[in-house]
Amino acid sequence: MNFDRFFRSISYLTVLCGFMALWASGTFGVVSTGLFLSVMVVAWLIEGKRWQLSERVGTTLIVLAIPFYYLAFEFGWFSFTGTEALIGGILARLILTLSAIKLLQNKGDRDWVFLYLMTFFEVLLAAGLSISLGYLAALAVFVVTATTSVIALDIKKTTTEVAAALNTPEKLPENGLSTRRLPAAAILIVIATAIVAAPTFFFLPRVGGAGLGGMQRSLSTMSGFSDRMQLGAIGRIQQNEAVVMRVRHENETQSRSELYFRGIALDTFDNRTWSASKAPAKQLLPNVDGRIELDQPRPNSRLAKSTIYLEPLDTPVLFAAPKAMEVGTSMRLIFRDITGDLSYQPMGERISYTVTSDVSSPVQRVRLLPDTSYDGDSQKYLKLPDDIDPKIGELAHTVVGDAKTRYDRAVAIENHLLSNYGYSLEMRAGGEQPVADFLFNVREGHCEYFASAMTLMLRSQGIAARVVTGFSGGDVNEKAGLRIVRQRNAHAWVEAYFPQADAWVTFDPTPPSNDSGMATGFMAAVGSYLEAIDAIWIQYFVAFDQQEQQSMSSRLADKATSLSSEASSLIVSVESVLKEWWWAVKGRIELMSAPIAIGLGIVALSVLGIVIVLTRRIYCFVRAWARNRKPAATDAAARLFEKMETLLKRYGITRQEHQTPMEFAVASGIPEAIELTDRYQYHRFGGRELTKNEALEFESLIAKIKTVMKQR
Repeated sequence: MNFDRFFRSISYLTVLCGFMALWASGTFGVVSTGLFLSVMVVAWLIEGKRWQLSERVGTTLIVLAIPFYYLAFEFGWFSFTGTEALIGGILARLILTLSAIKLLQNKGDRDWVFLYLMTFFEVLLAAGLSISLGYLAALAVFVVTATTSVIALDIKKTTTEVAAALNTPEKLPENGLSTRRLPAAAILIVIATAIVAAPTFFFLPRVGGAGLGGMQRSLSTMSGFSDRMQLGAIGRIQQNEAVVMRVRHENETQSRSELYFRGIALDTFDNRTWSASKAPAKQLLPNVDGRIELDQPRPNSRLAKSTIYLEPLDTPVLFAAPKAMEVGTSMRLIFRDITGDLSYQPMGERISYTVTSDVSSPVQRVRLLPDTSYDGDSQKYLKLPDDIDPKIGELAHTVVGDAKTRYDRAVAIENHLLSNYGYSLEMRAGGEQPVADFLFNVREGHCEYFASAMTLMLRSQGIAARVVTGFSGGDVNEKAGLRIVRQRNAHAWVEAYFPQADAWVTFDPTPPSNDSGMATGFMAAVGSYLEAIDAIWIQYFVAFDQQEQQSMSSRLADKATSLSSEASSLIVSVESVLKEWWWAVKGRIELMSAPIAIGLGIVALSVLGIVIVLTRRIYCFVRAWARNRKPAATDAAARLFEKMETLLKRYGITRQEHQTPMEFAVASGIPEAIELTDRYQYHRFGGRELTKNEALEFESLIAKIKTVMKQR
């Protein structure tokens, strides 16, 4: 491929990457996508032909496009969901329109730079619209293609300047060797930049919310999570596969409590809807290291720490494993009410936070202590609807039988529901008393009906209880080391209060579903890897904040400590072996005589010497191979260029540190110096062999330069 065709190809690929980054955000539909791709194809076909737009026409269209989109914004000609999506969508269309005009135009170097800038803005805008796996792929390719394009454009501009200085026709490299090396050079530059930038990114202090998804669309189907829950709301959420959160557990094994992500506690029921009667939530501010202490753990408590990466939701709830003791966050404040529910001020973006929870079960304390009476604050958890079906209380009385304690009665009711009713997402229970219809007629339902039924049955037996909504379970992605929680994992369960231990105990009367929701087979394995990449991208880039920095620093410190310990153990072991060998040489060990010990020492030294010699020879071989890969002619061309530099320096023309060889030659104002430098670069960077005649031509040019300098 000749250089000109390569330059056009890599530039068009860069423009395509910018569009694909926006496309991955879901900003464009089929019509917009097809239209822009058609423009790219047409622009490629007419490149360099008379059908291209002139510079004047292109500039006019660009000037007209800006007020057009401003009017579209003012008069609402485009329909979007929300102001943020409107602004982002119109900006995306404006940028693509400007890029399309430039693609169809007769382009100079400035026009290519304009296209590169538009593409960069597309990638930047896409980062605000959607941070997804598709965006990550487009970004990775864009970084390489954009770097290659900029290098190729610089080569093109330099070739034009040299041709103008020499007053000769512009001639770009014709052989494909240079074009094959450019992408490799770009990749090396990107890798080197990443190596330098990565420590800065991961350890630079964070000041604000985590993530770049400031314009992320919220999950509108999350409307079931509020301070009101109508029977059937969670059942609708459970039919959605969208990811709600990703959870990384710090400990290797999870208890039952850690698999529940508590959201909202509801205490009031009117036979159809649960609601929360709560006092205003208390504002909690983090301390200097971002931690908020909620409660003091009891002695011998089992604490578990989790990091939660929460997707943008339409609810302010912070989900956490019960019972939350401490929250680590980069947010300015969070809220906590009297039921222990946590919330925050939604920012419309992904957030991450850590939660330390007491996951030890209070059951043992509850069973060891005798039942005590409830105080006044607990009475709302005993209240039943005025018109509740009396058969619910009668069923509860039959189920508990002769159980002596409140806890035993609660377990009896839980086991009854688990054993005698079936799980179904179909909302078949209805009427004025949906819970009674579920218990006595339908006998099938989803978690809301089971949790509601158990709560009402507990209250009818004088046991304070409430319904809790949140999520349970999730899919473990071993590749990413995370638990993926989806909307289908939405769940409702029961918390019963036992005053003798001042503890709320979790009960889950919902039987397991026959459908796990997890796909299997080859495509499932591929999806698991893609999901792991997406999760890592979110974990270490999108939601990488101060909490993640502290977590990473802690893990690195632990790893360094472990390596240091292993190194110390190795040194101690070597020292011990050497001491035993020395004692054997002195005849202090009966199991090994001195001659045998000396012989083993000689063998060990010989092996060590052989390893050192082989290592040195391999190093010398690799070094010689690398040196031989560069043609000797390349060194000869470099020596001749250095000879010219020395000659010009003798006459007061010194090459500055910031000057490239060609910039130095052009600054000298000597045509022969420019021609010699052009030939030098052709051989030096093109890997061309320097023939004897070409070497003589170099010498002839140096002689002419010397003559010119003497005449000055």
